Amino acid sequence: MKNMEGEPKIDKSLEEELRGKGFYIERARLQEDETRQCDKCMGENNNFAFYEDGWFIEGEFYCPEHKEGAIKALEEIDKDVERRRLEQERIIEERRKQSGLK
Repeated sequence: MKNMEGEPKIDKSLEEELRGKGFYIERARLQEDETRQCDKCMGENNNFAFYEDGWFIEGEFYCPEHKEGAIKALEEIDKDVERRRLEQERIIEERRKQSGLK
């Protein structure tokens, strides 16, 4: 795909798009003595494994196995925010028309 200047367009990953919208997604490489438990693993089947590599996503630590699920949840939140924003704009416009405001 080419953009207007004829340069190849580089599509951003979902992760990059969410970061650009202000979501906190950061790779974590911890020292061996600083390992952390995955917030999702602890909630499932009482898995108490500790990880050196993982991701901090919106203040919570996720292992590589659960990263995609957390990213998908952020994507759904972002879509919901956009739907609500559009609905709010529609309601405001409708009320302006009803009241005769421009």
